[in-house]
Amino acid sequence: MNVCLTNRCRVDEARMRAAARLSTRTQRCLYLLFGALALVGGAFSVLRWVKDGPPGFSKVVGAFALFALGFFLVREAFTMVGRAVRRSMALRRQKGAPEVLEYSFRFGPSEIERENSFTRQPNAIPYEQIEKILRTGTELQLCLKNKLYYILDPNRFENGTEADFWRLMNEKCSAAVPKKYRA
Repeated sequence: MNVCLTNRCRVDEARMRAAARLSTRTQRCLYLLFGALALVGGAFSVLRWVKDGPPGFSKVVGAFALFALGFFLVREAFTMVGRAVRRSMALRRQKGAPEVLEYSFRFGPSEIERENSFTRQPNAIPYEQIEKILRTGTELQLCLKNKLYYILDPNRFENGTEADFWRLMNEKCSAAVPKKYRA
């Protein structure tokens, strides 16, 4: 494999938490919005009871369902990231992997070769599998079509810089590149 660019990234629980926060931001916002709407709907139902008199069974069940849905969605929004990280860390412990892994990504002409410090077995990721690339202040995320994501450290590129990474991604999978970094 002819390597164009290499990135090494240390992935621990804190970095996984930050990555999960970033990748679930839209879903968490929607859960909060719909949870708040359900809670407001339940409160509105209770206010109608006060105004109209004793409610019927269906109104009580409807209001209870709205409150239950609202509390469930709000709780999900606040606990989603923690549960995802705990599940990933438990899976890592189950496999006997260490808490902190060092990943190495070698960007070649046709695919990305990924290797971690635990298994030392390279895996290929075709560029066509990259659905989107997220950028925060401290990390890059490659989100794949199979719902996996990989964390990259923008400060640890070898054989080039982060600008070279964006140039390569524009060439290989331009639809996944954020508009800010498109060529």
